[in-house]
Amino acid sequence: MKKTILTLLTAATLTLIAIPLIADSVAEITKQHYQAMLDDLTDYISDNPKAKDIDDARMKAIEAAFLSGEKEVMLDLLYDQFQDQKSRDPIPTEKLLRSGSILVQFSMEQGNTEIPQEVLQTFKELAESGEGPIYAQAYAQLKAQMRKPVVGSSPELSGTTLDGKEISLDDYKGKVVMVNFWATWCPPCIAEVPYMKEAYAKYHEKGFEIIAVSLDRSKAPLNKFIAKHDITWPMIYDAEQKKSLADHLSVSATPTIFILDKAGKVISMNTRGEALEKLLEEQLGE
Repeated sequence: MKKTILTLLTAATLTLIAIPLIADSVAEITKQHYQAMLDDLTDYISDNPKAKDIDDARMKAIEAAFLSGEKEVMLDLLYDQFQDQKSRDPIPTEKLLRSGSILVQFSMEQGNTEIPQEVLQTFKELAESGEGPIYAQAYAQLKAQMRKPVVGSSPELSGTTLDGKEISLDDYKGKVVMVNFWATWCPPCIAEVPYMKEAYAKYHEKGFEIIAVSLDRSKAPLNKFIAKHDITWPMIYDAEQKKSLADHLSVSATPTIFILDKAGKVISMNTRGEALEKLLEEQLGE
C-alpha cells in the first residue's frame, strides 16, 4: 500500500511539474475562471434563447462579466435581458422592473444616456397602456435617478448665489469645476474645507472653480461660517431656490461632491482630502 501511495504521489508531482504556469496571481486566476464561465454561459444563451432557465443563465453571465471586468459584454447582456423580458406575453413585471433599474444604473455609470432613455420610455408606455401603476412609479423613480450625476454624465445646475448673482454650470465651460453639496451642521463637510481652500488657492488661476450648494436650514450659520473662514467661491443657498437643487439632482447625503472636466462632464464623484489635489494636478498641472 505504501508503495502504491508513493507511486501515485510521484506521478501527481510529475504531472504538476509538467503543467505550465499560466497565472502569476490569485487575481489573474480568478479573472480567468470568470472569463471561462462567461464564455460558456454566452454560448449557452446563444444556443438556447428559449430555455426555461434563460433568465438564470443571463444573471450568471452578467455576474461573470462584472467579475472579469468585461463591462461592454455586461452592458450587452443587461440590454438583451431587458429586451427579451419586455417582449414576453405576459410580461414578467417584477423581473422587468429589476432588469430596467439595473440597466439604467449601469448604463449611466458607463456614460451611456441613450439606453436609460429607452428604458424610461418603455415604462412610460407600459403605464399608459394600463399594465399597472407600478410602471408609473418606476418611471418617476428612474427619471429622478437619471438626474443624479455619475461619471460621464453632464448634469445641469443653475441657481442664485447669496449675493444675488445668477450662475449656471454652462458659465464654467472650459474650467474644471467642483460642485459641493454641503452644510455647516455636517462634520465631514467642515473637514473638507481646508483641503478645498488649499486647492482653490493653488489651482484657481489655472482654471479651477468651486460652486458650493448649502443645505443649511437658515442663512445665519452659513453667513457666519463664510465670514469666519473667508470663503470666496460662489455659494448657492438651496432653501431659497424655486425648486430644490438637491432634489433635482437626487442628492440625499452631505457632502456630495462631483467634479467636471473642461467639457462639462463628470470625471469624479466624492473626491475628497488629498485626492482632490492629485486629481487637479492631473487636470491642470503643467
